[in-house]
Amino acid sequence: MVPQPDAEAKAKGEQIFRRGQRCYEELNYSCAETSFREALNYSRDPQYHVFLAYTYAATDRQRLAVDEFKKSLELNPDFTVDSETQSPKIVRAWELARSEIESEKEAARQSVIRKGTAFLDELFRETISTVAKPFLPEKPQGLMWGDVPLARKSRYTIAAGFNVPVDDRYAGRNDAFEPDIALMGAYTYHPEINHFAFGTRVIYSRNKQRDATGPVSLDIVSASGFLELHHPVEVFLLFGRAEAGAVFSGIDNIRDKTGLLAGGSAGVAALVTDRVSLEISTTFQAMFGAGVPGRNPSYRAPFFFGLNYLY
Repeated sequence: MVPQPDAEAKAKGEQIFRRGQRCYEELNYSCAETSFREALNYSRDPQYHVFLAYTYAATDRQRLAVDEFKKSLELNPDFTVDSETQSPKIVRAWELARSEIESEKEAARQSVIRKGTAFLDELFRETISTVAKPFLPEKPQGLMWGDVPLARKSRYTIAAGFNVPVDDRYAGRNDAFEPDIALMGAYTYHPEINHFAFGTRVIYSRNKQRDATGPVSLDIVSASGFLELHHPVEVFLLFGRAEAGAVFSGIDNIRDKTGLLAGGSAGVAALVTDRVSLEISTTFQAMFGAGVPGRNPSYRAPFFFGLNYLY
């Protein structure tokens, strides 16, 4: 908070400021500068900084003019310069001052974000390293995930595994759908935010049920978008995802349906080269309006072994 001058100091400063204004109007810039600087010794009135900035701009000292405009804006953020009545020199100095203030504010915001990110990064590193330490080699060799720049990179994944329907008993029958093949393709984009990514993926799963009349195949195709949180621990990239999307299911000779899904997944990618990694992941999805008949929602839990390529 700027200390307020007493009435006597304020009056003295105002008197000197008026003298400076007269000098400025008479183009006596040396007298004007001296008066405005002296007036500031009595009161930090934003107008004193403004007219001192005018004087500096008129005498081609733009840097000093910019600094005085910035001081005036600290005291009076609503102050503006009329581009119709002021000289181009003054307008340029004012615009530069305003631009620098915005840049400084943005830099301060980014500094807070960087400090927060650094804190979270250290917290994740310490926590996850402690948990994973028993499973890591004593002295890891070669390239680590922390050495791989992820910002603005895309991760492409192809994977195969098996799908387990959960609580899947087909209405009126004793047999359940058995675990069978599952395939996945995914695209993940890494923005310039530590530990965060987003993307989309498609999963196909098939399950068969055997009964007296022969096999019945349940085919499910889903397309979803996801948000990912991840953290590198030596040669491993640990990740978790939350997803939502659409699902299509079909049972041979019975019916086809479409619906929605929501779910989550977790996994780990082991680094092979700076572009290639091997992935193991598991998923749990709830399907609404599609999936196993007689169950709404119905569930599936595919498990995948995959290959990642970073580009």
